[in-house]
Amino acid sequence: MANNEANTKIKVLIVDESEIVRIYLRDIFWINGFENYCELMSATNLNDAEAIVADPKTRPDVIFLALSLRKKVDGHTHIDPKNSFAFVRSIKSDPALQHIKVFIISSLLKEQFEKDIAESKVDKYISKDQNLPKDMIPIIKSFTGAMQPTA
Repeated sequence: MANNEANTKIKVLIVDESEIVRIYLRDIFWINGFENYCELMSATNLNDAEAIVADPKTRPDVIFLALSLRKKVDGHTHIDPKNSFAFVRSIKSDPALQHIKVFIISSLLKEQFEKDIAESKVDKYISKDQNLPKDMIPIIKSFTGAMQPTA
């Protein structure tokens, strides 16, 4: 991670249109004590997420990204999972950004996106289901592990 120095929190961006999902994901961090190691930010659409990533002051180290997000192009708003994968590809192909871990969180079936997942170099695809909290904890630990006190 770019921000894993002793006193620096890891910047985590949660991108989902649903306020309920954004709160739910934040609660997973809070309940498990990860907010002590992470600075949580959120966005509701791809345009806002792109702006956050583009700004070095707000650039995240980790992104939890929904697939069905709005993106405004030429004055028209589109919702297409391909836009989220294009966003991931733009991150992973840019040397200044490719260190950012990107985790897709979606209720859409992973199997229908296998090719996009591989081509865009998504770090992990996480299903929005009843196992979401349990599935996220090891992922969060993977990027905060060195910062957590040992038992």
